[in-house]
Amino acid sequence: MTDPTSNPNDHPRINLNKTEQPAHPGGPQPDPYPQSYQGPAVGQPPAPVPYAAPYPGQYPYPAEYRAADAHTIAMLAHLSLLLWGFTPLILWAVYKDKPGYGFTRRACARAFNFTMTVMIVELSVIAFSLLGFLVLMGITAGSRDAAAVAAVVFMIGLIVVLGIVTVMLILAIIFPIMGAIRANGGEEYRYPFPHIKILDEDG
Repeated sequence: MTDPTSNPNDHPRINLNKTEQPAHPGGPQPDPYPQSYQGPAVGQPPAPVPYAAPYPGQYPYPAEYRAADAHTIAMLAHLSLLLWGFTPLILWAVYKDKPGYGFTRRACARAFNFTMTVMIVELSVIAFSLLGFLVLMGITAGSRDAAAVAAVVFMIGLIVVLGIVTVMLILAIIFPIMGAIRANGGEEYRYPFPHIKILDEDG
């Protein structure tokens, strides 16, 4: 039974003006910022996040700091060869001294060197073909038999020249696409074709 002398209001009251804090041990508390933590310097932008390990095909380059858009720009450098061969040179000049863009710089240099080699080979083949044709015409001038032989030689040479130019054009399409795919995945790509190294490809 309920004690008639008890007051229903005599219950423990909760102090709403003071929040009780849990007791902590008397020992030292862990440092929320250990010594290994190094934040960015005052007034400086945060450093690019490094990748944990080198990507496949990246030997002999160690893991390096890369900007967030380093892969994208390298991919565009390869794909730009399908439109204009001097775009990698412009991208190389823009990003060659920026930190975090070493991967981009190497990709631009390789793309530019490859496209310059293709252009030099094609122009050289066409120039030598025209020169040979003029020499042949001068030698066979005034002789029908020699002119007939010259015509046959010219047709054979024309087929060879068109074949070389066609092969070079096909390679100039396939290799940049392969390089763009590799660059998008963060892999180093070297064009599998002997080319002139105008820009440093390993710097």
